[in-house]
Amino acid sequence: VVLCFFFFVFLFIFVFFFFFSSRRRHTRYISVTGVRTCALPISFFKEMWEQRIACYTYRKYRQDLWPDDQFEPCEVRFPDGQVVNMELAERGVFLGEKIWLREIRKRGTGDHQTSLVTTDYESDRAQIAATMFSRWSQENFFKYMMQHFGINGLVDYGTSSIDETTPVVNP
Repeated sequence: VVLCFFFFVFLFIFVFFFFFSSRRRHTRYISVTGVRTCALPISFFKEMWEQRIACYTYRKYRQDLWPDDQFEPCEVRFPDGQVVNMELAERGVFLGEKIWLREIRKRGTGDHQTSLVTTDYESDRAQIAATMFSRWSQENFFKYMMQHFGINGLVDYGTSSIDETTPVVNP
């Protein structure tokens, strides 16, 4: 009887920890940025989080400034290895009475504060800042490639007729 009791206690603990650790392990992370002319709907964040997908985006047009004493110096390591010191602050924000998000702000020069919101509750705020601020280099790369190498033409599909006597290599 005692052995049976310990077996069920062990089984309960194992299932309990497996359930919660597996949910954490299966969270996927993507970076989603709202289009400049419109904001991502809050329902999108909620829908993605229900599928265990964490999202990042900028929170545009913030008028309220956070006090200077809330910002702490952080060492931010970008994917290319570059290390930059930034002053970051973090708060929780309940948007649209639907979902809790992490709001992370970077203090810039003067009164400028760049605001990021995310449903990534596990990553370090410096890692989140690096992910979002390195995105600009990717966008600039694709812009350059489209302007100078016509990379956007690579995704076009079409057919063209050729003369039937043209030799074609059969792989």
